[in-house]
Amino acid sequence: MIFTDIAYFIFLALVVLAYRQAGVRARPYVIIASGLAFYAYYATGFAWLFIAEALAVYFLTRENKFAYLAALALPLVVLGYYKYAAFFYSALFNGPNPFAYIAFPLAISFFTFEFLHYSFDWARGRISKPSVTNFMAFAFFFPSMAAGPIKRFQEFDAQLREAPAAGAGDLYAGGVRIIGGLFKKLVLADSLAYFSSVLASSFYVEHATAYQLWFALAAFTLKVYFDFSGYSDIAIGSARLFGIKIPENFDYPLLARNIAQFWRKWHMSLYSWLNDYVFTPLSVSLRNWKAWGLAASILAVFGASGLWHGSDWNFIAWGLAHGAAVVAYFIYTRTLKPFLSRKAWYATSVANAAAVGINLVFVVASFSLFAAPLSTAALVLQKIFLLA
Repeated sequence: MIFTDIAYFIFLALVVLAYRQAGVRARPYVIIASGLAFYAYYATGFAWLFIAEALAVYFLTRENKFAYLAALALPLVVLGYYKYAAFFYSALFNGPNPFAYIAFPLAISFFTFEFLHYSFDWARGRISKPSVTNFMAFAFFFPSMAAGPIKRFQEFDAQLREAPAAGAGDLYAGGVRIIGGLFKKLVLADSLAYFSSVLASSFYVEHATAYQLWFALAAFTLKVYFDFSGYSDIAIGSARLFGIKIPENFDYPLLARNIAQFWRKWHMSLYSWLNDYVFTPLSVSLRNWKAWGLAASILAVFGASGLWHGSDWNFIAWGLAHGAAVVAYFIYTRTLKPFLSRKAWYATSVANAAAVGINLVFVVASFSLFAAPLSTAALVLQKIFLLA
């Protein structure tokens, strides 16, 4: 994990100091230079790719419609080549895979989503007259570069233009957030990894009991949560040291009452992005299909979300399982829920706890598809539900 390297915190302290000493006009250049240094250090050989991609997106969006379409296509082509070419080739063809040993550039998924957001919002008139300097600062702001949260240009640009360097309150809040994130990652997530890593072993799964598998799945779910939310906390805290606020990513998702609420609380910047740039336009285009169109849009979005998390069938299955659960909840809200909500017990603390428990069982069980290859995950699911 990049954010646990001592070199990262030395680098962060030096850049924050330089940023605080710089004038308002110079601060974007400090961010750009530090972001390029950060990326070159952790992903040697690929800095040129994202410099070229960022500049291409910026200038193409300012031209004609054909150029705008090219600005949308470019990040997708780059992402497809580096992250998905090997997967799709193996799915379609037999024999040696010419894409099997392509190196995977750091943060390519996050770059892609931020570039697409910028292009979409520029075309919709939501971004006006951005400077190339502020756009490059947006692209290469290193606290959110490696693994998000996925930020929006408008909010970032406004803070860069107007906000002063971090004050004492920002420094304190940022430092506390970083310490909390390190505790989540180094103490909680890394400790839980010891109990959850066994899920990737088909031998262990074949010989484990349902109880042992439930325990490993619970450990894996907590590990993923503490790992990713800890990483997000460090990123958010690091940004706060600059006086810049970037989006929150988690809001106690494991306490959600239903799967729709879970996704409004889990990886919130990704959920918001998918809702704004995939689900909304897709559901509008399929509105004539009514409920079927809505269900198709939900499944498409969650299938894409699964593929975004990893280029393998188990991740696609994980995404589609959550999509199917959201569709089922949608059906429930229009059939049973209006009837049940009139019952006195429906809003009681016992009912709430039961709803949280049922949702948590699904979330934990579904993480088997995240933790192991599809065949191993299928066996885990059979055993935990006493079907094998």
